[in-house]
Amino acid sequence: MDIKQMTKKELLELKCQRYKRAVDNGTIEKLYLIARELGKELSATYGPKYSWNKDQIDIYVDDYGHYMTVNINDKLVCSTHFCDEFIIPGEWLDIVLKSYQEAHIKNKQQETDRYNLEREEILKQIVF
Repeated sequence: MDIKQMTKKELLELKCQRYKRAVDNGTIEKLYLIARELGKELSATYGPKYSWNKDQIDIYVDDYGHYMTVNINDKLVCSTHFCDEFIIPGEWLDIVLKSYQEAHIKNKQQETDRYNLEREEILKQIVF
């Protein structure tokens, strides 16, 4: 069916289906991880906040506000804000998700480093 001919109800159902699929298949979480691990941390009074940019794709994560937005040339293509919750699939996802493996590896290394540091601190407290 032509999307431009859909009823309001059908459009809302499509919007919800797309977003639910992106949540269920991990796409939304991968976008968050890419922005947090590979983006820059922004100076903010209430944070943390991150920004990641590539090929005119901008991901903004506001961990204080608990939402993320994705813009392409100032066109909003994804929002996890509770008022919106939508994603417009497209080539942009393939471009962004190519960075997921790098973000995942960086995240796992940080987890390992944090574990080892915490382990060493505990050892200092129990071994003379």
